[in-house]
Amino acid sequence: MLFYLTLLLTSTWFIYFGNRCKGPVRSLMILTGIMLPTLVATFRGFDVGTDTQQYYDSYQTFVEADGLSSIFLVVDMELFYIFCCYIAKLIGSYEFIFFAYQFLTLLFLVLALNKYKGKICVWLGYILFLFLFFQASLNIMRQILAISYLLYATTFLFEGRKKIFFVLVGISALFHLTAVAAGGMIFFVYKIANVSKRNRTVVYLMFFILAIIVLLLMNVIMTHMATMGVRHSEAYTSDTGEARISSTDLLFSFILIFVSVLLLKKRVNLIFNTQFFFLISITCLFCFLTGLYNQWLSRMAYYLTAFICFYFPAIVRSQNLKRYRSVNRSIFFFIGLSYWFYLYVIAGNSSTMPYVTMSGISFDF
Repeated sequence: MLFYLTLLLTSTWFIYFGNRCKGPVRSLMILTGIMLPTLVATFRGFDVGTDTQQYYDSYQTFVEADGLSSIFLVVDMELFYIFCCYIAKLIGSYEFIFFAYQFLTLLFLVLALNKYKGKICVWLGYILFLFLFFQASLNIMRQILAISYLLYATTFLFEGRKKIFFVLVGISALFHLTAVAAGGMIFFVYKIANVSKRNRTVVYLMFFILAIIVLLLMNVIMTHMATMGVRHSEAYTSDTGEARISSTDLLFSFILIFVSVLLLKKRVNLIFNTQFFFLISITCLFCFLTGLYNQWLSRMAYYLTAFICFYFPAIVRSQNLKRYRSVNRSIFFFIGLSYWFYLYVIAGNSSTMPYVTMSGISFDF
């Protein structure tokens, strides 16, 4: 625990210090902050993350094949992973794959946050992402990269540059196919959040009814698919013993909803649309209710959860709450730390603790 916590705090300190500097020093500090967790992720062992061994097995399959046949053997992976396998094969270093995924994950995150430098608390958004997703990135690294990338893509949607957003969402398929569906869901919620005040009540009511119908139908449809033996459908149904709802994620969803409702009730001015945060939090809850890690819908929730990296730091910098900045920073930091501590330290989710290097060096404290 201490190894990871020290890593996350040190990395965040470099991001904080870098954003207070100018010129080459700023770039050097931010790059150092990104590189610390990147190098830790690069040289992790195969027992850090339950999926890590599967990624390596896919790479070995790719390396041992010749010509185009090698691509067909890993065709179930996204193009970016295949590209990384090809580069890793050329340079003879599998670690390149881990490096590329982790570096780009943090790079897209920093690019997204720094777009709002001076308007949000950048270091808070950075460490919240680390608390929520760094440990998971040692396991489901392909989706976590897609989450960071989509967070960056959404900044263009917030700016009203919809064409660029759609192009970037299309490119996200290179990283993880779920990102395309998540991008569509984000745009759908964004459009609803921006309806006129006159039509807001009716549209919101229709949105909630639709969400409930989808939730109920999903359980019915997937139960029948499981009965017919359709692949992966058992992950959607609770009667198989495979699917379960994470109480931690549900509690976190309720916290997001509670904060967003407070923002609306107190009429707190943010640089982001508060209605969007409210609706995205509701959608996140419904996605989590479909069951943990069910291949699609509950995975959408992780894309939506990432928006706290925008909204919590924006609340800290809100002029309405200027006198409570220190308190709000502490509260949001503690929420992220508590999520990380319980889910990864106590519950041991994704089997990413202790840290072990490929050479066998272990940090178990």
